[in-house]
Amino acid sequence: MAETIQAKINAAELTAELARVEAAKPEPVRLEGGRYLVGIDTPAGNYATDSDRLVDCYWEISDQSGNIIDNNFISISRGISLTLSEGTGFTTRNCGTWTLQK
Repeated sequence: MAETIQAKINAAELTAELARVEAAKPEPVRLEGGRYLVGIDTPAGNYATDSDRLVDCYWEISDQSGNIIDNNFISISRGISLTLSEGTGFTTRNCGTWTLQK
């Protein structure tokens, strides 16, 4: 009987520890429509749209001088992903939410 009680205590402690670990995880990085400086406003990395159906989405990546180095207007498409590099600018309109991929 003592073993059963100890097993329940261990299971409860493990459940509580897992809950603490989950609560300590940082929130995912998400970008809404707007303009961002990569490395200042948001970390560099691979981002993907959360929606699997984009309509009239525009995005652009610019260099440090503001020159557009890549962009696209998407009439209709499934979700997309991009790599944003440190020191670039990123502008997004009507693309929904972008999430940093881990």
